[in-house]
Amino acid sequence: MDSFIKQTLFSTWHPLRWMALILGLSFAILAVWNRDLLTGLFGIFFLFQAITNRGCLGSQACAVPSEKVNHPGNANSKDKPFTEIKGS
Repeated sequence: MDSFIKQTLFSTWHPLRWMALILGLSFAILAVWNRDLLTGLFGIFFLFQAITNRGCLGSQACAVPSEKVNHPGNANSKDKPFTEIKGS
């Protein structure tokens, strides 16, 4: 578990993660300076996202899958059984 935490903290620092860290620190400093709870919550939120690399900050965490996979039992499968009905 300790190596997992180290790997999360010290790897994959992309620009959006740096931006969240800067935003979180800015909000945290403003919260202490102005004694504002809501600003402090924003700071904690952004710091949490930056430190743990969670949320929609990058690494395609909130991305839509590029391919649509049809499983045999899927309702959207192209091979649906059907019955042809002919009129008289």
